[in-house]
Amino acid sequence: MTELKLKVQTGFFKRVAAIAMAVCLSVGMLPEAVSAENAAGKGTVESISITPNGPVELTEKGQTVTLTANVTYKNDASVTPSTPATPSTPSTPATPSTPSTPSTPVTDPQPTTKPAPATPVTPVSGQGQEEAVESVKAELGQMDAAEITWTSSDKTIASVRGNGTNATVTAVKSGKAVITAKAGDKTASVKVTVTIEKEDVAVTEVKLNKTALVFDEIGAVQTLTATVKPDDAAGKTVTWSSDNEKVATVENGKVTSKGNGTAVITAKAGECTAKATVTVSQKTTGVSILLNGQEIKGTLKAKVKKSYSLKAVVTPDDADAKNAKVTWSTSNSKTATVTATGKVKIKKAGTVTITAVTADGSKASVKFKCGKAAVKVKKLKISGTKKMKAKTSQTLTLTVLPATADNQKVTWKSSNKKVATVNGKGKVKAKKKGKATITATAKDGSRKKVTFKIEVK
Repeated sequence: MTELKLKVQTGFFKRVAAIAMAVCLSVGMLPEAVSAENAAGKGTVESISITPNGPVELTEKGQTVTLTANVTYKNDASVTPSTPATPSTPSTPATPSTPSTPSTPVTDPQPTTKPAPATPVTPVSGQGQEEAVESVKAELGQMDAAEITWTSSDKTIASVRGNGTNATVTAVKSGKAVITAKAGDKTASVKVTVTIEKEDVAVTEVKLNKTALVFDEIGAVQTLTATVKPDDAAGKTVTWSSDNEKVATVENGKVTSKGNGTAVITAKAGECTAKATVTVSQKTTGVSILLNGQEIKGTLKAKVKKSYSLKAVVTPDDADAKNAKVTWSTSNSKTATVTATGKVKIKKAGTVTITAVTADGSKASVKFKCGKAAVKVKKLKISGTKKMKAKTSQTLTLTVLPATADNQKVTWKSSNKKVATVNGKGKVKAKKKGKATITATAKDGSRKKVTFKIEVK
């Protein structure tokens, strides 16, 4: 505990009065039989109290309050003389006596009220009046002072610094402390409660667990975690934002990929920010090879000196273009070649495999069995709407199998032109209520055909 000790002159005026009496005594203006008790009074502490005496409450760091110590003294001092002194008259100065023989008392011609013959103060044998005065002053100097000590039970909560009978208490941190004042063997205390509201501590840093996120799939989710420093900072709430929500959105650190490209995610707390770069590049999940609008796979017949325009279709549709880039290759360039756009040219009889590979590794291939014979139609398929309303139209979709058939052309025919008609491209027009059968026949001489029944309502 912090101790602050100050010596307080408690009987200042009494002391002055006592010294004045002693001086007067030396010049014969006062009777020598004046007690020290009447002159000043001994500095013995009778009691001590503190103002304010109730609990003190402080609510801000550095807030102060002044306490005052109230000390009461009791007059129980006495100085016993060895030889009585002869008082002098007020008008005529007394003749100083020799050290061995005291002077004869002089009667006061007009006495009023005589001081009580308490303990008289006279010089001891061999002592002059001047020495007696100094003796009285020394006695009183020892009696009229008391030492006050101020202490705090916990200076880390409330510190105290004395200044005479006053002391300043300063709030340091939240908690409770007891301030004590001590004079002589007497003490007084007051309780101090410090309740400091948490001060606003500024954010100094925001840090993310990752500075970059990479997505290879649209619709995927990854989570960013923000750490705010210091731990006791005020305003630790983090706000999130994306500079390109077409690529990525963010909510409470949860980042969702929306489209191919890049975006920057920002986490902000106070005046500090942290950023993470998001890259979205949808990967391909597959690739298909199409010929004449239909997917081809397995082994197909092909005619020498014939060319086929193949098309690679990558899934999903929103795959990143750089991932969806397709490279074509042939297993035997002497049998068949393939261009960068997928055009295959059959050079001679034999077997060859044509492969399409995406930049990120998706692959599809088809095998061609090449020969000089024509490739005939083996099957025809029609797809469309079987029920139509009068005065409406639709174009039927025809599939010729195999897709490598030399002649892909067909003839179209309606069984009831009053109900529905069809042109050479498979476009059907509904005329009136009834039923009609649409027939497609291959022109390559294979006699392959397919029918499609339509009902008009």
